Formats: sequence, C-alpha cells, structure tokens
Amino acid sequence: MCRYSVHSVILYCPSLERDISVLLAAMPRATVHISRRTEHGEDGCLQAHKEIVQESARLKDSSVWVVEDDCVFAQQFDLVKWQRDADWAQANGYDVMSGGSTRTYDQRHVRDGMVEVSAFHSSHCLVYFESGYEKMLNAVTPLDWSLGRDCGMRCVVVHPFVAVQRPAFSGIEQRHVDYIPLYAKHEAELGGLL
Repeated sequence: MCRYSVHSVILYCPSLERDISVLLAAMPRATVHISRRTEHGEDGCLQAHKEIVQESARLKDSSVWVVEDDCVFAQQFDLVKWQRDADWAQANGYDVMSGGSTRTYDQRHVRDGMVEVSAFHSSHCLVYFESGYEKMLNAVTPLDWSLGRDCGMRCVVVHPFVAVQRPAFSGIEQRHVDYIPLYAKHEAELGGLL
C-alpha cells in the first residue's frame, strides 16, 4: 500500500448537504475536512485545499489524497491501481496527480494510463505530493488552473479517468450542474494520445 493511503481526506461542505457515505466506503481511513462557507464558493474550496496541504506538511506526510464531496468514482476505479499510479507519479517528480478533468492543456502521454499536462480544470480527486506543497500554498483561484500554470507544479492526469464531479448543486456556480458529458468527451480526447 502506498504511503499516502494513511492520509486521505474528503473535503466536505456541510451547507450543501451532500451524502459522502459512498466516498467514505471507498476510501479506507479517510478523514473528513469541514470547509467553511465563504461569499464565493471557490474561495472556500481553495482555502480548504490549502488547509489540508498545510496539515500534511506539518505532519510531514509525503502526500495527501483529497476528494471533494461532489466526487464520484468511475466504475474502473481500483484503489490498488490508484495507489500504484500515485507512487509512480511521485517517484517521477510530479507535484500533483488528478483522477479526471474536463479540460487539460499541453497534453503529453508519459506512460500507459498517465498524461502529463500543464494545467487542468474541474478535478475533484487529487493527490498532492510533498514536492508540490509549497507551490500549492501559493495557488490562487481558480485552483486547478493555477496549480500548473501559475504555481509551476508538474501535473499528471490518470487515463482512463477514475473520478468525476457528480451531478449536483454547485456551491461555486450556485446552480445544479452536470459535467459528466464534459468528462466523457475530454477522456475520449485524451485517449487519442495513447
């Protein structure tokens, strides 16, 4: 089992009242981080990610797996494979690994099941590695865009995707959203690189 499995975190926003029981069942030993409500949802999300990373740095964890409360795992999600992918990404100098996204930039196939990108959008399942903690703490909104392009983090996305944003009310957009078709379209586009 990889090192980060001890520190897995579900980011939960109580005001949105999302059911996280399926996530808790899929993530052994996960802790729940309660995010504070902010005027702009993206600010609260960014701040919660930073708090989780700060705590991981304080504990000297070599990595932390963060899943947002509106994440759903794809049918092909396999915890053992996810852990192996994270170990590979960390050993190869990546600062963050994404389980899926709606858009990426400057894609480059680096190995079976892994695509390096300069930035990504809408990832609700991330592993932050110790090498990127300090960079991540300098992130600005929007979080996922800034991790690569603004902060200089090396980013990799798994393929096929193992996690997407489930249809739900978005605290950031203040409306119900369903981005499943966007994830599927982008996953197919990345498949063309492999």
